[in-house]
Amino acid sequence: MTSRRLHIVFLFIAMCLTAAAPAQQTRRIVGIISETPSASIPDFTLLDRLYDGLATYADLDVIIPEEDSGKAETPNDRFNLPKLADWGQLHGCRYLLYLQVESRRIATHKQLSIPFVLSRYVVRGRLTGTYILIDTQRRKAINTWNLCTTIGGPRQWQVFDDYRDDPDLQLSASEKVAFLQKLETTAAAEIIGNIVPLVRGH
Repeated sequence: MTSRRLHIVFLFIAMCLTAAAPAQQTRRIVGIISETPSASIPDFTLLDRLYDGLATYADLDVIIPEEDSGKAETPNDRFNLPKLADWGQLHGCRYLLYLQVESRRIATHKQLSIPFVLSRYVVRGRLTGTYILIDTQRRKAINTWNLCTTIGGPRQWQVFDDYRDDPDLQLSASEKVAFLQKLETTAAAEIIGNIVPLVRGH
């Protein structure tokens, strides 16, 4: 999916949400990301894309947490709802999005194999984790989702060969960056599509 098509996806979501609730007042929401200790994810832009999508396409007032704001430390425990609700209210948020990312990876998978005759490989990007939407006023979770976004990359048919490391399946450094950005933008669109109707419906 190209950047232009992803832009269209965001616009489509925004149009649907606007049509569904034209008279709704803008609500405040804050996104928090908490990576698991074992997952080192460099150049991770999902949260930025999520902020941009919520503010630009969903017309929400997004608050970005700042550790040096002089307010309470950002909580990092999605099971501690009272603490999360308190933090959200302290920052003037009616709704709080807590996002926990487990992994972001690119892997080559075999789609088809006829031994000694034909093989087909595909490169896939996958982003996994969980996210929870909290109503800080009611001090309860509205919903929880598993995050499992997958996109496809290069594909290669191999006749008489079975070679996972085929050069045609390899991404250059710049292609890898663009591929991961596409993955994170797709994940952001999925999250926005799930949470905004609930925010506007309360």
